[in-house]
Amino acid sequence: MHIGIQLVLNSAINVLDGSITIETIESLVEHSNNTVASVQDMELIVKSASGMIWEFVKGNSLPSMAAVLTQVGFTESLANAFGKCVLENKFRLKNLKNTMAITSKRYLDMEWRLDMEIGSRNMINNDIKPK
Repeated sequence: MHIGIQLVLNSAINVLDGSITIETIESLVEHSNNTVASVQDMELIVKSASGMIWEFVKGNSLPSMAAVLTQVGFTESLANAFGKCVLENKFRLKNLKNTMAITSKRYLDMEWRLDMEIGSRNMINNDIKPK
């Protein structure tokens, strides 16, 4: 690998929680020793890796990620790098997944807020005028 794959994968995980910056992407381009031509290309690489990691997180398949990637044609070293990165960040990824999950409790809260909004709009139209 010409660029530090661990740097790219850690940046991919930072994309998931929104902590990536353009400076980080620019730094990755510099570390690539001209193997990645532009910031836009590096951004696509990082976002693609991020999307792939997220699919494994959603499917609860983190432990088997390296094996699956090897089966679909990734080199063993690249698949192992993905596997190592997600296992090192397992708790961070699971916490992220849990914060994005929609539960029935949230749905009920949303329904209650909708009922309150509709009710308050009806109250505005029915002003009580003193005699």
